[in-house]
Amino acid sequence: MPDPQVDELVRKWVQEAGITQRQIAAPEIIDRCIYALRTSDIDIIYLNGYGFPAHRGGPMWYADTGGLKQVLRASLRILSPARRNLEARYFGGFRQGRRSAGAGIIPLD
Repeated sequence: MPDPQVDELVRKWVQEAGITQRQIAAPEIIDRCIYALRTSDIDIIYLNGYGFPAHRGGPMWYADTGGLKQVLRASLRILSPARRNLEARYFGGFRQGRRSAGAGIIPLD
């Protein structure tokens, strides 16, 4: 619901701050919302929004404590072979993860 008083306050603030207003397209809004997230933001969302166990510190913190090798091992263990093949076919699978975790140390099978 539009509010002329709020509109006037925003106009004054924008002018005082020297901000040039512009239209922002939907893809840029999505980019700003997704790519600006930090790992701590994701943890807070999971802790407060999804009920992730607080003693685990959030999924990103929890994963970081085990390291990339542990995350990759767990991912490979829980994904079905069909899902792994789909990941590999369309997204390059876990190649980058294996490179990051230590070139070929963790086999796919």
